[in-house]
Amino acid sequence: MSTPWPFHSLGDPHHPTLVFLHGFLGRGADWLPVAGALSAEFHCLLPDLPGHGANTDLDPVVPFSFDLLSESLARTLDLAGVDRPALIGYSLGGRAALHFACNFPGRLHALALESASPGLHTPAERDHRRRLDDDRAARLLETGLAAFLDEWYRADLWASLQAHPDLLTAATRDRTENDPFWTAKALADLSPGRLGPLWERLLQLSLPVLLLSGDLDLKYTDISTEAAGRIPGARHVRIPDAGHNIHLEQPERFVEEVRRFLRQF
Repeated sequence: MSTPWPFHSLGDPHHPTLVFLHGFLGRGADWLPVAGALSAEFHCLLPDLPGHGANTDLDPVVPFSFDLLSESLARTLDLAGVDRPALIGYSLGGRAALHFACNFPGRLHALALESASPGLHTPAERDHRRRLDDDRAARLLETGLAAFLDEWYRADLWASLQAHPDLLTAATRDRTENDPFWTAKALADLSPGRLGPLWERLLQLSLPVLLLSGDLDLKYTDISTEAAGRIPGARHVRIPDAGHNIHLEQPERFVEEVRRFLRQF
């Protein structure tokens, strides 16, 4: 059964609401600098995704799934008394946000996706990623979270973050607070290899959509370009001097683009 998520709240509840979904290894509080910059104009909700932050009071044998995340997010919005917010999702949170938009199209005012993918195209790609993430999860439990984080942030995806040692150190330090069991479960259960591709459903989206990618993140820039071409009226913005985590590396530019997008409606 889906359960609502714990969340931080900033800003006046009478203002339009923004809901921010963080990435893998993160927590709602990761968005505080961005939400703080927007909270004079918007009511900001920053939930913890299952297995992250304070959201670990869960049945360990029930698998996480993106359908379950969509249902839980709907209950969270109900609990918060929020109607038709703008939903902003980063990476894993972007996949969850896009899945929610496809499942509950009438519940959103707008959608912004940062470094997010509608899924892997082929069964072979999904099978490979599923096995890779299962192996990573098993190794995390075997070697510990610190060793996992060291390996995780040495991947090419984080090359631009590696060029900012202060940001990388702070991010790694925050992520050591995660529980290894729940981190491994989220990694395996919410693997892109277990997400059915949403590419064919993009044409059905009828709300305003913004896609953000970092110019230094070539993989997700290509994905965002392809996705924007399939979503009616979608806008894709490439952020200079940013990699996968734009809101960490270029927070002012991230806020500027989100504010510009939302002021159109």
